[in-house]
Amino acid sequence: MARGEFQHQVLVGGKMNSLHLGQVFNDTARRLRDLYSTLQSSEDRLRLVIDTIPAYAWSARPDGSVDFINQRSWNLRVDLWRTCWAGIGLLLHSNDLTRYVGEWQAAIATGEPMESEARVRRMTGNIAGC
Repeated sequence: MARGEFQHQVLVGGKMNSLHLGQVFNDTARRLRDLYSTLQSSEDRLRLVIDTIPAYAWSARPDGSVDFINQRSWNLRVDLWRTCWAGIGLLLHSNDLTRYVGEWQAAIATGEPMESEARVRRMTGNIAGC
């Protein structure tokens, strides 16, 4: 069940306590299956929204490794994401880079969440949105 497999059923029969326990298990498995399906559907809708917003969005784990990139970010500079943050200087506008990197390093050092905005360069070197 921990892997999202909710098709298991307990054969119901025997003594009354076993019968009741089996029915409870089967009912719980059915409810978990329905909840899991609803959760998957909600996650799919959220991913679609995040992938279609007109912004570059990503998240990272406390150690700095990137764990989510929306489609717009992925399309921007796939080569930079492959190297993780090695190419961040090429990605961000130079006026935003020092502040952003400082915030990033502080978040990694303290383990505190970080939320920030910075202008992003186009592949041509121009600032996105300009």
